[in-house]
Amino acid sequence: MVSQSYKPPSPSQQLKFLQNIQRILSEGGFVATYKFALLHALADLSILKGDDTGAPLVLSTKNLAEQFFNLYERQTHPFPGTQSQILMQNTGSQAAIINRIAEASATYAGRRIGPAQEPSLISDIDATIRKMPLWKLQRVGDETLNFLYENIDEYHVRNIALNPGIAYCFRTFYGFITSMVQQSWIAYIRKYNTDIIGEQIDLKEFLFGSRRSHLTPLRDLLYELQDGRCFYTNRPLPTNAEVDHFIPWSRYPMDIGHNFVLASPSANQSKSDHIAAEEHLEKWSSFCLDHHATLVRGFETLGFPYSLTNSFQITRWCYENVHKAQAQVWVRGKILRKLSASWKPILDNALDLAPLNEN
Repeated sequence: MVSQSYKPPSPSQQLKFLQNIQRILSEGGFVATYKFALLHALADLSILKGDDTGAPLVLSTKNLAEQFFNLYERQTHPFPGTQSQILMQNTGSQAAIINRIAEASATYAGRRIGPAQEPSLISDIDATIRKMPLWKLQRVGDETLNFLYENIDEYHVRNIALNPGIAYCFRTFYGFITSMVQQSWIAYIRKYNTDIIGEQIDLKEFLFGSRRSHLTPLRDLLYELQDGRCFYTNRPLPTNAEVDHFIPWSRYPMDIGHNFVLASPSANQSKSDHIAAEEHLEKWSSFCLDHHATLVRGFETLGFPYSLTNSFQITRWCYENVHKAQAQVWVRGKILRKLSASWKPILDNALDLAPLNEN
């Protein structure tokens, strides 16, 4: 497929895409949360592997399985205040994927695990996706919409191709789509777990939020690699230095190792949810590449997920959005400025230098 032969979808096509997503969420049949996870995974993979040309995007069912793992791993933890109860995600018995991830996680004594550590688990999730949600996602009543990908309904299929313009739409409306999916997912879980969670508990943080308490072990690793200095100001770090998401969690929920830096509380607070200016971007990409081997050893020792290529891809998507919106980026303190074109060669070069088969 030659991307140059495609073009971004028209405004009316983008609107139709959103209407169809809404139809799936409001009219589709849901006996488990797998369809929510599948929609979320398609959006995530459009960021990680797609572009804004409007071209089709081929995804393997293994890609989908890895994203399912990333979404569900957090949700296999017992709900706070219960006797080790995991929230139900199926109308009958517990969802099979939840059970498999919980079983695998138990062998790691609470340490975080990634897809690469459990190939047999990913294979099982892959098989479940091909058997259940993949060919049922686009069914609305007695109608099959077929707008996302061709609904072949064949168990042996190991790849799907998102139709032209679909990856573009997922990338353009990522925040809006994932918010809708998460709200529907939360409503489903609340419906089938009322006896555990009650009516007033905010489930979003538990199901999808950042596990910030698990960032503490990164402090020592980052402190040493940054020579005890704030990543953004280069001043000596105070004792209450904070682990910061370089790409803010609010922009993309990326809890993978290379996205973290150590900053002073004042710098972290003033940066807040802003995207960092080009000089910080260049410093961050160089830091990740120069210290990659040491960072990877640290992440693996701590059981922390990582992917430098994914980190760079997500960062490029985020800066593309800022560039398109002609928005401002954070320089220091309260100083903001328009993003220049220099961000693109920085990330193009970083992606060219990123090691292959790193994880």
